[in-house]
Amino acid sequence: MKERITHVRRDNQGRVIEFKTDKNNIYDVEVAKEYITNNRIENALVDLTTMPGISIINSIEKDNFLNYPEF
Repeated sequence: MKERITHVRRDNQGRVIEFKTDKNNIYDVEVAKEYITNNRIENALVDLTTMPGISIINSIEKDNFLNYPEF
C-alpha cells in the first residue's frame, strides 16, 4: 500500500530535510526520493533542477510542501 506525506521537517534555512507519512514513517530526503521513484509514496514527485545531477522533491501540487504541517 502506498504512503502519503503528511508532515515535513525543515532546517533553520527553511529547506525540507525529512518527511513524515500517514504510516508514521519518517524519511530523509534521499530515502524519500527512492520511495517516490519506486512509486511507494503517491503525493510527491522528484523534479530535476537546472543543475546536472541534482533533483528535488516536490508535492504533486508543486507548492514545495508550503502548507504541510511541521513535526
